Amino acid sequence: MDKKIRVLHLISGLGYGGAERFIHDLSFEFKSTKYIDNHIVAISKQDQMLKIFEQNGINVKVLYKDKRLVDIVSAVMELKEYIDKYHINIIHAHMTHALIVASCIKVLNDIPIVFTPHSYRIGGLRRNLLVWLLKPFRKLDILFADDMKRYFHKSSYKVVANGIDMKRFEMVSVPKYDKFTFVAIGNLKKAKNYQLLLKSVYQLKEKFDFQVLIIGDGEQKEELEEYVMKYKLSEYVKFEGTQSDVSRYLASSHALVLSSLWEGMPISILEAGAMCIPVISTNVGSISSILDTNTGYLVDNPDSFARYMQHLYLNYDEAKTKAKNLYKTIKYHYNISNISSIYKEIYQKLLK
Repeated sequence: MDKKIRVLHLISGLGYGGAERFIHDLSFEFKSTKYIDNHIVAISKQDQMLKIFEQNGINVKVLYKDKRLVDIVSAVMELKEYIDKYHINIIHAHMTHALIVASCIKVLNDIPIVFTPHSYRIGGLRRNLLVWLLKPFRKLDILFADDMKRYFHKSSYKVVANGIDMKRFEMVSVPKYDKFTFVAIGNLKKAKNYQLLLKSVYQLKEKFDFQVLIIGDGEQKEELEEYVMKYKLSEYVKFEGTQSDVSRYLASSHALVLSSLWEGMPISILEAGAMCIPVISTNVGSISSILDTNTGYLVDNPDSFARYMQHLYLNYDEAKTKAKNLYKTIKYHYNISNISSIYKEIYQKLLK
């Protein structure tokens, strides 16, 4: 197909999340091709990554809407104008809020819709039912693994892994922290289960010298800071806030820790792999498709999380060997250049 395909990636917001970083890397990769023209539109007032998209020459727009009905209607009308103006061929909705808005547009404009939920858990029963009801409005669901499939997903779905721009991480070279450092990356919210990580720090604080850097911000920040104060962990835990570039934190740290209750396919694990640092993670979402006994440490029992952290510290040569294997896995299977080729085929087939 010679005609350039114009894809509108619709997402809730442009915070520093994994979905946002993936959309950025995918769009940047497509910039150099003649096949796909990506447009990014964010619905909410989150715009932390807006400048990064703009600086890299990616078509991007933020609507600055709330979740009120009047804002949803306004968003739909603005998007309808945008679609007509730029002759958009496909809407790719990322997460539930964007899917709802995209489905409303479908009523006004018969345009193919692709949906990527980005997580095994999209919400409670009402949200699950809503996604199920909206199945007729979309052509295809994209999941990270076959076992991610639920009743509210389309039977016509395709498994496509997340991907990252390996070059961006391979260029970073900084020294490690003097103190053994675990880094955790992600919004301070229930899904990330930082309580488990802090509990593990409390169990280990007298056993060896280390620190944990937590990159992110969110609704649980005050609660987590109170926990650190209550159990006298300030010597071990540092809240670094939201960071636009995590590559230097990864390069300076000795290991990535992920204590999540649920996930999709975390970008942070792919980034750690690109930086060739060891990873400890709870066994949730599609993480087991990346991590195994050869590439990292997969925790099935949350009560063992602290034990895995200590084991990694005491057996760091073993951990570095796993990290090298993870690097090879990410390079050959999760590089954005390979993933973008899969998306190009998906979009072309939708229009055929």
